[in-house]
Amino acid sequence: MTVWVALWKSARILRWALWFGFLGYSLYFVTHRADNLNLLGQLLLSTELFLFGLPLAAVTAGFFELMFKARVVGDKEEVSARRLVLEGTR
Repeated sequence: MTVWVALWKSARILRWALWFGFLGYSLYFVTHRADNLNLLGQLLLSTELFLFGLPLAAVTAGFFELMFKARVVGDKEEVSARRLVLEGTR
């Protein structure tokens, strides 16, 4: 397993973990709404960070996953292209 494959798989795990974390915190927010609001009915800073930060981090991890996957697939395409070139010269 190359470094790029390991990074790609790690990014996939991280992306899904962030999405599940967001869904879990959203369910917590729905069930314990009063604990996440101040006296004026505004979101607490920690609630805001979780509700907006987790999805943003998940999308960013998805972009990194695509970048790592392109690197892995690009390496495979490059190797197969070299094989085609070498077979064509024989």
